[in-house]
Amino acid sequence: MRASASIALAATLAPGLLQSPYNQHPSMRPHRHLRRRRQRRRLLSKRLAQTGYRGHRCARPHEPVVELDCTRAPPDARAFFDAFVRRRRPCVLRGYARTAALGAVSDACGAADPARAWCAALDRAAGPKVVRAEVRERGRFGRGNECQLRVRGFVAEALHRHATGGACRYYLTTQPLAEDAEGRPELCGEPVRSLVRENLFPPTCPLLPSLILANANVWMGCAPAGRSTSSGLHHDFHDNVLVQVCGAKRVRMWDPSATNVLRPAGGRARVHANGRVVYGNERVEADGRDAAAATSLDLHRALDDASDSDDCDALLDAALALEANHEKEPATPLAPGPPNFATRKAPRGLPSYAACYIGPGDALYIPCGVWHEVSSGGGLHAAANYWCHPPDGASFARPYTSSFWADDWARRRRDDPLLKT
Repeated sequence: MRASASIALAATLAPGLLQSPYNQHPSMRPHRHLRRRRQRRRLLSKRLAQTGYRGHRCARPHEPVVELDCTRAPPDARAFFDAFVRRRRPCVLRGYARTAALGAVSDACGAADPARAWCAALDRAAGPKVVRAEVRERGRFGRGNECQLRVRGFVAEALHRHATGGACRYYLTTQPLAEDAEGRPELCGEPVRSLVRENLFPPTCPLLPSLILANANVWMGCAPAGRSTSSGLHHDFHDNVLVQVCGAKRVRMWDPSATNVLRPAGGRARVHANGRVVYGNERVEADGRDAAAATSLDLHRALDDASDSDDCDALLDAALALEANHEKEPATPLAPGPPNFATRKAPRGLPSYAACYIGPGDALYIPCGVWHEVSSGGGLHAAANYWCHPPDGASFARPYTSSFWADDWARRRRDDPLLKT
C-alpha cells in the first residue's frame, strides 16, 4: 500500500514523470549507443565513398568470396579476366595447381606428401644458393631481424621442425633484386631464379597471360601444431596470384575503398580506379608506371636507334639531366615501416570479404589495393606467387591503356637471359 501511495503522489505532482522513457522498463528505453552506431556507419560510408576506386566493392561484412572448381581443368584466361580481373574481384581457385602447368608446384601438389616433394625440388634446383630469411624474434617475425643462409640449410631446418611439430626459426620471403643498366629490377631472386632455369617454374603467370609480370616469389616457413603466423594487414601494389603448395592459409580481405579508413603507415593515400594506391606526391599512374620512368625508357629506346654521335651525346645529356632532376618529394609517413601496412584494426561494420581458406593446390587471386591479412599454418607451409602490373584497360587483348609495359617487356625479353632460356 505504501508503494502504491508513492506512485499516486508522484503522478499527481508530476504527471509527465512516469511517461518519461527513461523511467520505463530497460528493454523499452531508446539506446543512445544505437544512435552513435548509426552515426559511425554514416561517417564510415562517407569515408568509403571518398576514394577513386571503381572496382567491385563489398556490399556488407563477410561477403562470400567467389570460388571456381579447377580440379578438372584450369579456367579460360580470357573468361577469368572478364569475370574477375576487369571487375577487380578476388577469387579462390580450388585445385588450380594440379591442372595448371606450374612445374615443380604442380608436381609437389600432386604428390602424397607435398611438403617433402616441394623441399626436394628446392634442394635439387637451388640447394647451394644463398637466400635472405627473416629470423623469429620473441616469437614473431617482421621485426627486421634477417640473416643469410643456403637454401639447403633452410630446407633441412624446415623439414626437421615439420617432423617434430616445432616452429621454424626462419621464414623465406621476398628477396633483394639486382637492377640492370636501365634501373629495371630483376623479375625474381633465388630460389625462383634457379627453378626457372631448371624449367621447374614458368617465368610468367599462366592465369594472367596478358598482364606483364613484375615479380615472382616463394614464401615458406613452419608453424607449430595448432598455431599460425600472420602477415599483418596490408595491401599489394600489384595484382597477386598466390598458389599454395603445402600447408594452409586463412585470408581476410577488404576492398581498396577502405584504404584511408585503415590508416596506412604511408599516410594519406590516393586510390586509382583499379585499386592502385599511391602515397605522398608520387606521380604513379593506375598501371604502376612512373612518368619519369616512361620518359627514361623513351630516351634509352632513342639511344638504341640513334646512329649519329651528336644525337647520342644529346640523348645522354637528356637522360642524365632527367635522373638528376627526378627527386620525388618524400611522403609524410604515419608510422615507421612499409607504407602499405595498416596502423589500425578494421572497425566493426566495415564491409569485408568472408575469410577464405586455401590448401595444397589451391590458388587465390587478389587484385592490387585489396587489403588482406594472411595466416599460415598446418606445419610446413609454402606458397609461390606472381605479382603482375595492374591493368587500367577493359579488354583482355589490351589490358593497359599505355604501351609502356609492353615495350618494357619486349626489351626485357631481349636482354634478360632468364627469359631467353
